[in-house]
Amino acid sequence: MPTESRYRAVTELPGLILVSALTTWAGAAEAGPPTIRLITAPPARAATVRLPPPNATPRGCHTVWHWPLRGPVTSGYGPRHHPILQRPRFHAGLDLAAATGTGVRAGAAGRVRRAGWAGGYGRLIELDHGAGWTSRYAHLHTSLVRVGQWVDAGEVIATVGATGLATGPHLHFEIRRQDRALDPRTCLAAPPTQRPAAWVEGAR
Repeated sequence: MPTESRYRAVTELPGLILVSALTTWAGAAEAGPPTIRLITAPPARAATVRLPPPNATPRGCHTVWHWPLRGPVTSGYGPRHHPILQRPRFHAGLDLAAATGTGVRAGAAGRVRRAGWAGGYGRLIELDHGAGWTSRYAHLHTSLVRVGQWVDAGEVIATVGATGLATGPHLHFEIRRQDRALDPRTCLAAPPTQRPAAWVEGAR
């Protein structure tokens, strides 16, 4: 704040400012009781913030993807130390904790490409969404769809389990483009819980 000022602000009110008639800040301590004057402040200008429409498709994604279930993320996309293999291994999706038997929903509309056992994935469903986009749902307890079946976005396609390489019941969810795994959070809509940063310890 400058040392020389024509007025000293005492307080601010909506649209108004109270000032004392002091010629300088240095002389404020020696001045007698200040003379209070009321002046009108110029109206505030609100900054314009442009937000995307609530259902806008995220950049680089062919549609708005929906979370396959409600549950905290226990392991994110990227490098990690595998909890069972005990060595560094890239994690190609998100792990969402949920109780065994919890319904798993399709992240987007598509056709069932695979439905069955897939090694470390355990029981797996893979959906083909067209234009090179696919999604995977792994460690399932039960599959409720068959190969070739069309499913709508949000339709229950399976239940949560702990099959394959899993430390406990959870869903492993992947989004892929041209068979290359992407971080699902770049395409997913707003988190379905009130805890968007719910990163907790749990089954992976």
